[in-house]
Amino acid sequence: MMSIHTLPPLSAQALQTKLLRLGLIYGGGAFILNGVLFFIMVAVTTAQLPLLSFITMGVLITVLISDYVGIKLSFEPIYRHLKALEQSPLSSEARQDLYIRLLNYPINTVFRVFTFHTLPPYAVLLIMMTYLIYIGLLPWSLVEYSIIMTLLVVGVATHAILEYFAVKRLLYPSLLYAYYQAGDLSATARKRIISLGIYRRLFTLSVWLMLVPVTVLGITLIIRVANTFQMFDIDDATPYLLPLMMTAFAPVVVIGGVMVIVIRHIATEIANPTDELVKAMQLVADGQLDVLLPITTADEFAELNHGFNQMVKGLQERERLHDAFGRYISPELAMRVREQGASLSAQMMNASVMFVDIRNYTAMAEKLSPIEVVTILNRFFALVEPLIQQQGGWINKFLGDGFMVLFGVPVPYDDHAKRAVMVARQIRDALADLNIQHAGQFPSLSIGIGIDCGDLVAGSIGSPDRIEYTVIGDVVNIASRIESLNKELGTTILISEAVYLSAGDIGDNREMPPTSVKGKSVPIRVYALD
Repeated sequence: MMSIHTLPPLSAQALQTKLLRLGLIYGGGAFILNGVLFFIMVAVTTAQLPLLSFITMGVLITVLISDYVGIKLSFEPIYRHLKALEQSPLSSEARQDLYIRLLNYPINTVFRVFTFHTLPPYAVLLIMMTYLIYIGLLPWSLVEYSIIMTLLVVGVATHAILEYFAVKRLLYPSLLYAYYQAGDLSATARKRIISLGIYRRLFTLSVWLMLVPVTVLGITLIIRVANTFQMFDIDDATPYLLPLMMTAFAPVVVIGGVMVIVIRHIATEIANPTDELVKAMQLVADGQLDVLLPITTADEFAELNHGFNQMVKGLQERERLHDAFGRYISPELAMRVREQGASLSAQMMNASVMFVDIRNYTAMAEKLSPIEVVTILNRFFALVEPLIQQQGGWINKFLGDGFMVLFGVPVPYDDHAKRAVMVARQIRDALADLNIQHAGQFPSLSIGIGIDCGDLVAGSIGSPDRIEYTVIGDVVNIASRIESLNKELGTTILISEAVYLSAGDIGDNREMPPTSVKGKSVPIRVYALD
């Protein structure tokens, strides 16, 4: 993704200049081409030529002025954004507005052609022609007047289509830049986009490309035949022209109707698979990963659908891995791994470590089958894990007959010691209820819990091929040693002095005699939770 501090490929002034040049070339060129076609189709006398040339030049100037003003006005909001961008980065709202305006500019060009380019100059032209015909300077009939109107419609529409595609090509580099700058559009911003479906564009363009040459050719033929009649002093050619028009246009209408049906089928053949692909992509974006696009053609859409289906399968596999990944580590840690990669740098953190050990595990394993042992352990773990998660803790290691729980890692909590104490009591009470439920089915479980808190190092440890996120420090060793003291002291929950001082009000407790533990040169003070 491009940085929001980079500049667009064209400056505001350069892009405006190119658009003005393009618009004036297409606007003036379309008018001149219409004029040439008119002089070819209509018999213009030598006396009428200076007057028509004067009118043509006047209207051409009006066309160029109208196009210039229209382009300046329609481009003004984009020009302001690009000018501001040359001074400093735009805000998020401004970047999205720039992108949407560039995206809508080609279709706005079509609107401009049918308004600024068409209405003022061609209104002047029609008014002048009507007046000159009325006063007798141009002795034209309804035929010549109809030719002018036909050329206006054909010329303006063709001009709009050609300039639309030309503007799209010109704006593409700037639009690409604006897309990367805009980021994800808000729902409100998306509603401002003028959407033109593939079906409408393809159908309209195809029909227009079919009708334009047929219409121009038919009118030219009729005019030439009418002029030929005049050469033979046949003033009223209507009795001859009407049968000719019916003979010429009847096949055109029939063939045109058939072509419209064919074009409609072709447009549908392209638009429907595209719409299905868009809808399927939206479903996937909404989280529905069971979408499958059937491959029913042997063209490029088959490749598109196959690629989409492969993408969905990849997303399904990724979702399964993510779900499994989340079961092995905490959701917070999974999020950090997704954002930062698998290797999380070591951090010094202040946290609490809890060790939970199941008593008499060896004796229980001797009496029960392995399946029964696993069943008991899974029921116990399923019971305590929600209690741990509710207080922001997570099980970092399963140790066969016990596990290690972390509070305040990787997400720091100021009250991690208090959370650990609360969970310890909840686990003890939940185990008592579980033993009552399973009385007579399985042996009663008893546990020992030890908690310590303080500074430790948290991060990824291991080789490049096999890493583990865990914690290292004296706190871990002390918590394990304190848990082992439960057997010696006949208690269930023991906490260190550090936890006692950090947790605040911990409820009923008893201070135990200072006790020596392995790895410490002086006895440590511990407290039993009642």
